[in-house]
Amino acid sequence: MMQAVHKGNHPDISSAFFLPMVDMKPSDMTSQYSTLFFVTKGAFIHDSTPVLTFDQRIWWKAKMIVTSEPEDSRMRSMVLRLGPFYVEISFLGYIGRLLVSNGYREMLEITYAFTLSCILSKERQCLGN
Repeated sequence: MMQAVHKGNHPDISSAFFLPMVDMKPSDMTSQYSTLFFVTKGAFIHDSTPVLTFDQRIWWKAKMIVTSEPEDSRMRSMVLRLGPFYVEISFLGYIGRLLVSNGYREMLEITYAFTLSCILSKERQCLGN
């Protein structure tokens, strides 16, 4: 994915550096907007496309901010990714709803644990609700 959105020559040696810490609430739209703006500004300086990975709740808010920007905004070129854990849990939950009567929960109990299998399959009787 990264190779598809970045252009130009890349250095042979990797480098890492720390960005400033955002000392604001992650649920605050103002802090999210200012962070997205900061990343967009840095990406423009380096002539690259920013790729950011978020957890589910912050991803949704960041997506709403980016899509509400005007069409010609630099922020619209940003690639927002949902973290891999949330993608996997969402996928397993969806499959669990489809295959709940076909032994899916039992397979998850063997592979993971009873509690996790209940959460993923979202069966009310095993959660005690």
